[in-house]
Amino acid sequence: MLKKSGFGILALAALCVVLCAAAPLAASPQAFDWSYTGLDGYTVTASGTLVATPLGGGTYQVTSITGTRDGVAVTGLANYAIPSQLVYSAFPQLDYGGLAFLDANGNAFNAFYDTSTTDVYNCGFVGYCEIGPGVDGTDGLGPPRDPVNPISFTLTAVPEPGSLALFGTGIVGLAGLVRRRFRT
Repeated sequence: MLKKSGFGILALAALCVVLCAAAPLAASPQAFDWSYTGLDGYTVTASGTLVATPLGGGTYQVTSITGTRDGVAVTGLANYAIPSQLVYSAFPQLDYGGLAFLDANGNAFNAFYDTSTTDVYNCGFVGYCEIGPGVDGTDGLGPPRDPVNPISFTLTAVPEPGSLALFGTGIVGLAGLVRRRFRT
């Protein structure tokens, strides 16, 4: 009976592929590509990869970070300007506490999302900002005050190799079913 219903097998295989590709592993760390650039005449370029543990509801706790900022290597997370070290799968992808990191020169930076134009950390508008360079373990507001600059921030989830392999296996299986169906 199943042999006569090639379309049913094909539909079932397609459903399995979609479900397997969409089902994340519970509480497994997720890799993200991150980047930001300066706006309004301030030139900065930063990018790299971070690893974060899901906390639920699209919230992730960052556990490690690598990359570069203006050509200088990012060496790890920092405790600068009171960071939350959280990222979010939806906009805004950073909160007010932000994401703080150190570079190879020992400078600390914090990228964050500001909802005010009047607080001490504001960068002139509601949106993403960067404070730094500063000293790790400080709030960045001591004299002289560390500069706060507007940036545009991007965070993109990196597919896990296991998910890609499972998805690819499903696609190959579907192709085989379609090929077999058209041969008969």
